Amino acid sequence: MTDATLFEVMPSRRVDGSNFPLGVMEFSFSVGAPNAWVPSKSYFRIGSTIYGAPTGGPAVAAPTVRQMVAFADNAVGNMFDNAYVRSNNVEISSINQGLAQASALNARLGEGHSWLKSLGSGAELNKSNFTDRLMYTASDVVPDAYLGAKNEIYRPIAAGHFDDAKVAIATNGVVTGTDTLFTSGMPNFTTGAPSESFINNGDILVVNNVRYTVIEVATNTNITIAERPAVAIVATTDWYIIRKDVMRAPQGNNQVYSVWRPPIGLFNYADGLGSGEYRIQLNPNSSFLLTAVETKNPDFVASADGLTGSYSLVLNDVKFYAYIEKMSIPDSVQDLSLMEYQVQSKPWASNLQFSISPYTKAITIFVQDVTAGGSPLCPSSMFKVLDNSDLKLATIQVSYAGMSKPSTKWESNFYNGADQLQQRYRDTYGECKIDGAESYCDWLQRGPIYHFNFERGASNRATEVMVNTTFNNLVGGPGTGVGSTGLARVFCVSHFQRNVQITTAAGSIVNVVARNS
Repeated sequence: MTDATLFEVMPSRRVDGSNFPLGVMEFSFSVGAPNAWVPSKSYFRIGSTIYGAPTGGPAVAAPTVRQMVAFADNAVGNMFDNAYVRSNNVEISSINQGLAQASALNARLGEGHSWLKSLGSGAELNKSNFTDRLMYTASDVVPDAYLGAKNEIYRPIAAGHFDDAKVAIATNGVVTGTDTLFTSGMPNFTTGAPSESFINNGDILVVNNVRYTVIEVATNTNITIAERPAVAIVATTDWYIIRKDVMRAPQGNNQVYSVWRPPIGLFNYADGLGSGEYRIQLNPNSSFLLTAVETKNPDFVASADGLTGSYSLVLNDVKFYAYIEKMSIPDSVQDLSLMEYQVQSKPWASNLQFSISPYTKAITIFVQDVTAGGSPLCPSSMFKVLDNSDLKLATIQVSYAGMSKPSTKWESNFYNGADQLQQRYRDTYGECKIDGAESYCDWLQRGPIYHFNFERGASNRATEVMVNTTFNNLVGGPGTGVGSTGLARVFCVSHFQRNVQITTAAGSIVNVVARNS
């Protein structure tokens, strides 16, 4: 391991608050010899705050569970439209449309199950289940009935009475404490002063191994529980409180950082690039309030200032951290083979034709609600249809470069008790050749994707792909059922190869030539 550092790069303009969507963001940095930039270890860090609106009030508080508003899955990817990396004024790697869909797809296909459940979830806001994302920021999450990692146990008692503080429960549900501090909390370990870690409604009082839900907190020595005992419980020292971990559990916090790498090939390059000038460009999505948030509220009103509406999302900062490593780069021509995304979509029809890059190596197909990108009811990173008709896929066949996949147009179903998409899930991740994959449940939660490899000879440069799909009991296609807003869109994502030649002399980049290959 050589000397390395993460170099912080600020954007060329203000990006906080209302400034976020106002034009292109540029992150320019220089690397001097004998140092090199390692793209795969570099990342963006985005700070954001999500607000919900209490009844009759402005959206300036953390969301509550009742409001049902949360960050979207892969939320940061939904905040941008396109991304470019340039050196010596030559474009090295880019995506010019469909960045939100590509970012979500990149997380699902590129990293594998272990990453999605660890770094992808903890640092990059990849959580398939809406309820998990809701609990991540909701301010009023109550503890589970059983002690878990997101809960903690404690005894709010007066200093010096940890062992002998008692509680008694009357048959009317009133709890009387002796030497307790129900409204003040446990004293500070050093000073003895109240810690303000007080009991809240919804916390769980455990007495003699029986659980009771707190519904009212009156004084330091008096609370009320929901479950009234048939026989009064005499004063006992065998008691404690289960509550939400308010300090160390990742829940109930609406101000978050997310780490993110754009879905372009260069950020998968693990070797060093020579010293020189680099420029990264991100174009914010002007509708980020509708794409980076998911809600179950059909009457949603998004707010940019947090003073009105049913929810608000405020971007606090965007910074780039370039991983700079000291290394010796010989005079040479580096050949970078980068895999890029080309994202296209069309309204559903049983037979669709797309024109794609002749350097395509694989194709991913999915179906998405027509409102995606313009409604937080279906964020851009969710590949589903609001009436769930995407699950009714009967057949799919993709024809490209003289090949058809799957070779047999077999039928599937996921409707009225049928669960017959496992083969498509298995085939998709069998084609990806990654170690592990998202679970079948997560695949369904985010919306099914259908991935096909099309490796072929260098002389075959086909550009036309045919996508044939049918849906059970939906002659008009998905998105035409009850509660829908029109035809769904079929997405065709081409994974194509781009070759970049970088000439280095004396450790510095002197020439860059980029072309598809």
